[in-house]
Amino acid sequence: MTSSFPWKPFGLTLRGGIVGGLILAVLGALVGLTLSKLLAPPGWGGLLYTLQGLIYGYGIGAGTGAYAIHKRLGGQRTFTRAFFSALTGLFAIIFLAEPLHLDTFQPLVWGLLFILPPLTAALMLLEPITDN
Repeated sequence: MTSSFPWKPFGLTLRGGIVGGLILAVLGALVGLTLSKLLAPPGWGGLLYTLQGLIYGYGIGAGTGAYAIHKRLGGQRTFTRAFFSALTGLFAIIFLAEPLHLDTFQPLVWGLLFILPPLTAALMLLEPITDN
């Protein structure tokens, strides 16, 4: 019995989303740190801007990285599909953490923030399997 799920392209796209997310997370944190020097009062404001840049940079990078690998594998899906699905996964965790009481266990929230954006991007970039 063979599986019809395309595991290899899905796994590569998921890994590309994670790597792209990590790269843009570092850049987002640097942008947040720079903005904190300009806008935030001294104290904890710098940490908040840096974390905000880190989280949003990871979401944007997850969609971008997943799309880059998807395109390299010859996929036909669009960049907006990857971008908006990664941001949907990111905002789902951000907005549902409090109502679902996910914030009582922080490793769960950070783990979901790490895996859900590239996972949703990789799932939305799957191509239908055709038997020719």
